[in-house]
Amino acid sequence: MAERLQVEFPSLSRVVSFTTRAIRPLEAQGVDYHFVAHDEFNTLMLGAGGMLDVAYVSNEKYGITNGSIDDVSRNGKIPLLVVDPAGGLRISKKRDSITIFLAEQDIPALEKRMTARGDSSASIRSRIAGNVSDMSYAEDYMYIIPGQSLAGTVLMASSLIRRELGMEQE
Repeated sequence: MAERLQVEFPSLSRVVSFTTRAIRPLEAQGVDYHFVAHDEFNTLMLGAGGMLDVAYVSNEKYGITNGSIDDVSRNGKIPLLVVDPAGGLRISKKRDSITIFLAEQDIPALEKRMTARGDSSASIRSRIAGNVSDMSYAEDYMYIIPGQSLAGTVLMASSLIRRELGMEQE
């Protein structure tokens, strides 16, 4: 979805998160994530500017550095962050943000996507269980997009972004 929004809104630039998990088939270093070792992640957490947010999922770490966001802004772009619901709220308290919660309502489709990308059955079970708790964050977001097709989700997100950026509807 982030890729489609960046095509529609060239002023957006996705901030690539760091993670300690292994790279999956079809993922690219520096595109999907910055894949790093645990010790490098810890150094980033403690370094100048540090991490804006860190999440721990299945014994792995995920995070976004302040510097990554600042780099996007310095290049004249609007940072687009793709994070878990709890992280989105934590970040919005630290940075001026437009928050959009994407509600996953089609659990079988989620399971199918995760299986297709090679996730373990334990990871899939954990994600599905986490999906229920993620919904508790929705009410604190500025906008909620109910689960639907990717095209429908992108259309709704585009409309919200246009409104927030003060762009006329085409």
